[in-house]
Amino acid sequence: MTDSSLTSRLRRAAREVLRPETPATARPGGGAPVADVPVGTVDPRRPATYPAPFAARAWVVASNPVADDLGLEWDQYRPTAAAWRAELAHRAPDLLLVEVSGGTARGIVPVDDAAEIVAAVAERGAAVVALVTGDGDLPAWATSDHVRAVLVTDAGAQARLAASTPAPVEVVGAAVQPRTLTSAPPRAAAARRRTLAVAPGTSLPDPVVQRLAMKPSVPVEELADLGPAGLRRLGGARALVTTSSAPELTAAAGVTGTPVLVTAPDASAEDARVVRSEAVALIEQAELGDRLAVTARRAALRGMTTRDRAAAALAAAGLPAPATPRDVSAIVPTNRDHEIDNVLRNLGRQEGVDVELVLVLHGLDTNDAELRARATDQGVARLEIVHADASLTLGACMNLGVDAAAGTFVAKMDDDNIYGPAYLADLVDAFRYTDAQIVGKWAHYVWLRSTGAVVLRYPDAEHTYERRIQGGSMLFQGDLVREVRFSDIPRAVDSDILDRSMATGASVYSADRFNFVSVRGTDRTQHTWTVTDATFFTAKGDLRFFGDPTEHVTV
Repeated sequence: MTDSSLTSRLRRAAREVLRPETPATARPGGGAPVADVPVGTVDPRRPATYPAPFAARAWVVASNPVADDLGLEWDQYRPTAAAWRAELAHRAPDLLLVEVSGGTARGIVPVDDAAEIVAAVAERGAAVVALVTGDGDLPAWATSDHVRAVLVTDAGAQARLAASTPAPVEVVGAAVQPRTLTSAPPRAAAARRRTLAVAPGTSLPDPVVQRLAMKPSVPVEELADLGPAGLRRLGGARALVTTSSAPELTAAAGVTGTPVLVTAPDASAEDARVVRSEAVALIEQAELGDRLAVTARRAALRGMTTRDRAAAALAAAGLPAPATPRDVSAIVPTNRDHEIDNVLRNLGRQEGVDVELVLVLHGLDTNDAELRARATDQGVARLEIVHADASLTLGACMNLGVDAAAGTFVAKMDDDNIYGPAYLADLVDAFRYTDAQIVGKWAHYVWLRSTGAVVLRYPDAEHTYERRIQGGSMLFQGDLVREVRFSDIPRAVDSDILDRSMATGASVYSADRFNFVSVRGTDRTQHTWTVTDATFFTAKGDLRFFGDPTEHVTV
């Protein structure tokens, strides 16, 4: 038995003992009145519910932007000249992180105090790490034996600094705080101003300025600064143009979903023509910008955040830095044997997460050994098979799945939909920049197999807090769904659990529209929601094209 399998079994056993009762049978569509439940906002001053802050106690001597963003990642104290000695006597830290720029420590502590703080903290057994964010040499205290490691943001300075200190010198990447950058949710391109933002300190070369001013001109606005206020404004423009590919700026643009156009400071006329063409494309084609935004945000959230920097500092100090959990239990109830291979393909292609498929067989008699072999062939490494009697309701089947699920997150997925490779990973990432406990997709594509029409439903409900998301696209924080559970009802289980979850104070977030398609077969009676295709051709739906949408939605 593997360690992960044993851990899963222990989790399930503990939850069985502590499992709350299933909610009393509710009428379909019941629960708290929709108008009375909260929608949700982001409070960037409060740590996210996911991932939980590190347990370490960290003292941070750094500039306000660095310290403020790191403060959400662990138990942080910022030393002051008047109080640090008393605080040290009361409670020693696990880590002292000191930002260095221009050869001196940064932060509110007088520069002369830095060496004294380093020596005093090290004497109490705390690890000391220097974070070099600017030019210059290391100060004397940073070359002493008190310092456990030196982190540097400029790879070009690594060799030079390594020659001046006995401590290891490691390169760390850009770091931005998703919660402060997206205190308002990132917007789809269609909701952004039809303009370019020019990065602070960027002086566009004359050929670029002249090209952008040509009729029809490309509107350009300048950002005031690189602080949080300026960076948040990135989310209001269709693209950012800069003469520098500074990692911090690129990461911030990625989190806000803003494509970046980089032009050389000495751009030629041909370079300027290319920049203008790309700028016009991003301003005029919202679809292009949205697709680039998905990949840019994905890259930034998986390696360019303050969470990553805090983890690097802890690891360099020899302190525990547990990996951010990305394990998902996907519950798929099915009473259709012919859809099982589709389920296995969908889950087998998921990337960037540790997936456990909890397959609830509703009245199906299958050969479990043969089913496990099929799952392995499709790339499903973890399969939990749950047999449910045909007499049970859909809500009861879902609860059987919840009881069997071991994941930090629990997804409700359908057996006949299309899920792209990044579907689950992108939804897990959405917890990084929201205060939601449930994420999914209210803006979503529907494929009507009877005609081949592909409809985008609720296109305005993208990157917003909502009261509804599509039932086959729900991802719950595991603790919430295990507490609230599904009602023992045959239909409307989705709206019911959303209403009851929001009544407890939970928020629901609708992410981007990509990597998911709700598929409607030719026989509507085979669906839990037995409406006709005409239901999807309303003012809330936009007919986009005809044919298989898989390639279009996969980003």
